[in-house]
Amino acid sequence: MILLDLPSLLFIVAVLAAAVVSGRFGKPSRLVADAIVLPVGVAGTFIGVVQILVNLSDPTGIHAALCLALLTALYSGLIKLGLSVYLSGETKLVPANPGWYGWVAAGLSVVVLLAGIGLGGDFFSFMDSWSLAALVAGGVSIVGLTRVSGRSVVVGPLAQFLPFVGLLVLGGSIVAQLGLQDDPALIGSFMAVGLLSHLYTNVVSILLHLVRPDLAQPIDPIVQWLYWGASILGGCIQMGLLGSSIA
Repeated sequence: MILLDLPSLLFIVAVLAAAVVSGRFGKPSRLVADAIVLPVGVAGTFIGVVQILVNLSDPTGIHAALCLALLTALYSGLIKLGLSVYLSGETKLVPANPGWYGWVAAGLSVVVLLAGIGLGGDFFSFMDSWSLAALVAGGVSIVGLTRVSGRSVVVGPLAQFLPFVGLLVLGGSIVAQLGLQDDPALIGSFMAVGLLSHLYTNVVSILLHLVRPDLAQPIDPIVQWLYWGASILGGCIQMGLLGSSIA
């Protein structure tokens, strides 16, 4: 079946299994899964997009990367819709601190994410100092603003707002690329920063939700869906800009 891809499905299901561990195999697991399922799909999409860029010279590796990029987004959206309907009539209690369960869940999700990256065969393609700097700068800004507001707990705001930092960097990189169509080398650099910054911030948000779901603040589902859509659109625009620069 054209819409069935086992690696993409396993990618989503395995990270959601980590949510079950984080929720101590109880009702809070559903809340953790609901919070991370769309970011997991977005992370899978951007892993796939980077793998496509890496395998441009080897068409045989593009199919698997394209499936990961597109189908993880589709699967996460379908699961999110199901969870939203299922939880719509339920009072969302804050899950308890999972303790060591949360760290086990985070470790499991890291293994799954690394396995997804390994499908492309090149871990170094996912390393970028500027993207890491953007992640750190965004995290420091969120922590600073949280402290200034008088709150002492920063894990919740970091888990909630870091993905939006990645989305802003992605948008900025797209704008920069539009003005650099005559210089493919610089386009590639800005593209890497946009894609990997978005990936890094999503991964860190997922890990924070798993380690301390009790401190993560709920996000309006409409905001989550808009973020998901904007992220997928940003990835598509990046691919379009790449195609235009090559042509």
